[in-house]
Amino acid sequence: MTTFTVRVDEKTRRKYNIKEKVLTFSELRRRIIGQAGMEALRQANLAAKKAGLDRMTLEEIDQEIAAARRG
Repeated sequence: MTTFTVRVDEKTRRKYNIKEKVLTFSELRRRIIGQAGMEALRQANLAAKKAGLDRMTLEEIDQEIAAARRG
């Protein structure tokens, strides 16, 4: 196994919840991807709220899906 050092500032450590001094590359990658996914979800949620889509009922959502499938 090859070892390398990555320096991370305190803000970044908090953002990716890094508390360990030693972390595998796979774990670091998992945390970065997870954080990016959470940020994308927050942005999608914000966009839905701005468009008023957060107030749609399940029935309205089903109707929109059916209409899209019909073309």
